[in-house]
Amino acid sequence: MLYVPGSGPVALELISAGEVNETWRVARAGIDYALRLATPAAPDLGLDRHWECRVLEAVAAAGLAPALGCCAPQTGVLVMRWAQGVRFTPEEPRGLAHLERIAHLVRRIQACPLPMPAPRMSPDDWILHYAERLDAAGEPVRRHPLVSAQARNLDARRAALARLPPAQAVLCHGDLHRDNLIDGPGGLVLIDWEYAHLADPLWDLAGWSSNNDLAQAEDRQLLEAYLGAPPPAEAELRLAILRWFYEYLCLLWRVLTGAGGSVRET
Repeated sequence: MLYVPGSGPVALELISAGEVNETWRVARAGIDYALRLATPAAPDLGLDRHWECRVLEAVAAAGLAPALGCCAPQTGVLVMRWAQGVRFTPEEPRGLAHLERIAHLVRRIQACPLPMPAPRMSPDDWILHYAERLDAAGEPVRRHPLVSAQARNLDARRAALARLPPAQAVLCHGDLHRDNLIDGPGGLVLIDWEYAHLADPLWDLAGWSSNNDLAQAEDRQLLEAYLGAPPPAEAELRLAILRWFYEYLCLLWRVLTGAGGSVRET
């Protein structure tokens, strides 16, 4: 095991095998690591493994991610210390205490020193990339009824977002859901930073809202915890629009990776 720190024999356990990565739990010399291997035939999902290595160094140093053992983007290998802790249950993300913890976590991510240059991706940038990849694969958006039906709402959402004051782009995890969040002895840490990028400050909140199917009242609580004050109507509208974009991108991702899926009609 060239990439795993230490010496001596290793014990391997396959944890997951997805469309983009395989993840193994590796034990060596009494220390557990997470070994992630990029899938060679994975579709082009707009990931920048070199940037991921640089951002992992920054967020690990800030206590937002497990300690980095080895990152070799040229071979698609990533090794990190195994994150000790538990994941939220499906019910926990709705509780006020946990919404406050997520809001604080997002604030910490946004305050993390940025390695430069840092990629900036708007919802439209992701939509264009996924649509181009679908076209290249011979599966244009128009062939997928649910996607094309939702695409008819794009212009209205773009116009609504454009009417709001512009927001300064900040560091976002980009894939904030329960499976990527570990509640450990030192607090919350995140894994799977491969979608990290600069984006709207409410982008990760929109992802958490969507992935946990938060109700409007819970969105308001999340925003209030993030802002430190009752949210203005403009912030609630921005979050709702970004949540729609997040769900549309998730649908494109599922189609591109062959994972299927659905998005609510709105």
